[in-house]
Amino acid sequence: PTWSMKPFMYPCFRNTLCCLLFVAGALVSVAAPTKIRVGYSYWLPNVPMDVAEAHGWFKEENLEVSFTRTETSQAVIAGLKNGELDLATDMIGSWIECANQGADVLILGEVNWSHGGDKILVRDGADIATMQPKRLGVYMNNLAVSQFLNAYLASRGLVGADYTLVEVADGPKMQEMFGEGKLRAVVTCEPDAGDMVEKHAGKVVATTADYPGVMPEGFAARGAFVREIPKESLEAFFRVWFRAVAYVADPANAAEVAKIASESTLGGTDTYTVETLTEELAQVPLHTPKQAIVTNTKGGNLQTYYNRCLGFLIKAGRLNSAFKPKDAIYTEPLLQAAAAADGRK
Repeated sequence: PTWSMKPFMYPCFRNTLCCLLFVAGALVSVAAPTKIRVGYSYWLPNVPMDVAEAHGWFKEENLEVSFTRTETSQAVIAGLKNGELDLATDMIGSWIECANQGADVLILGEVNWSHGGDKILVRDGADIATMQPKRLGVYMNNLAVSQFLNAYLASRGLVGADYTLVEVADGPKMQEMFGEGKLRAVVTCEPDAGDMVEKHAGKVVATTADYPGVMPEGFAARGAFVREIPKESLEAFFRVWFRAVAYVADPANAAEVAKIASESTLGGTDTYTVETLTEELAQVPLHTPKQAIVTNTKGGNLQTYYNRCLGFLIKAGRLNSAFKPKDAIYTEPLLQAAAAADGRK
């Protein structure tokens, strides 16, 4: 008799084809990158992200990262709160305030300090203790800036409640008001502070370097975003961050970093040279992996600062009874990435 292969060939072919399609689908699923929308304001300490983007390091970690760069912290914070962003950087005090106001925000960790980058300036020989009216210009009227301002006022035996704070988020506008004498004392940051000294005879009376750790900065994320993505994706993001921090710290890369900072991180609003880049980075030092581990673990600056802010909110009667402070911090992915970068993992 003649044997036909058809009854055997077709089922086998179909089975093989199904297996191949299943494997291909699985591979596509595994290869799909995690999408992360990141926001930050024009501020030099954010340059590691632009360096990483320029070198394609996020893609190497299977991350599809898009950036929204804004002129003000206010816009960044709003973007995270309303769901337009997944991750963002700003002052830690900003994120504590968001969480206290009921926003679904998780603080992912501290990555740098303002250590001289923020300044208190006066003009016309004004003395903050005796000037009238008692008006202080601030680039942001929030918990973070108030911690720095109150530290200075307390050192002078003064009380923050005695002063009216005028928020001027637009840097050039604040410079204009300072130059015209409409504001005789301000809290501002670089590069605006330098311009006020140079163009308007401003005098620096205090900087964040006088109060180490008083203005930590770092990442926060939408809680819903963190809950829906693999923890490994956040670890990958911070691995890239620490890789870029090391690159920025290498003097051999200063010219390239200055160009990236000028064109991307500050969106063309300022131009850095190697010299000015080095000077300003010293005022907003980026944590190495080792420093990040120390500051983000128990007893570190993040905990110290966090508790001080909570104490301030309680004393001011502003602590939201629904706010659960312990639930607002999630530093594990950052610490895992820092440990790997530091050779501890």
